[in-house]
Amino acid sequence: MRLVHLAVLFFVHYALSSLVFVGLFLAASWFKGRQLRFRAEAWDDFFLTFPAEKAEQFFLWLYLVADILTGCVDYMLLRAGGFVWALPLALSFFLVWTAFFAWKWQRKGGKLMDRYQTMLDDIRRHREEQHKP
Repeated sequence: MRLVHLAVLFFVHYALSSLVFVGLFLAASWFKGRQLRFRAEAWDDFFLTFPAEKAEQFFLWLYLVADILTGCVDYMLLRAGGFVWALPLALSFFLVWTAFFAWKWQRKGGKLMDRYQTMLDDIRRHREEQHKP
């Protein structure tokens, strides 16, 4: 039965980590939006001055923070479940899912960065259309 609990928690880690990532991303966007007073023009200026490399680093750090927070939740759940080796198990969950994310990012991260670059191109094109006589 404990093996079933471990397996369930292992996959719950992935879902919870994704939810925490989305929550952190939305919170960061909201705080930046407040700073920019939620003006579309200010957002455009921000994205045009925010290089793709920094955007990639931001996403990776945000995921790492989400995974660390989820690892802490894993540890608490494992301790509450009476697992003696709660810390090594939580660390192994963290390491496995971080390695999985790194592999997935290696394969598909370029697509996300291509979309970011497309967004920047759309902003530039929109601005050029606005300034045409």
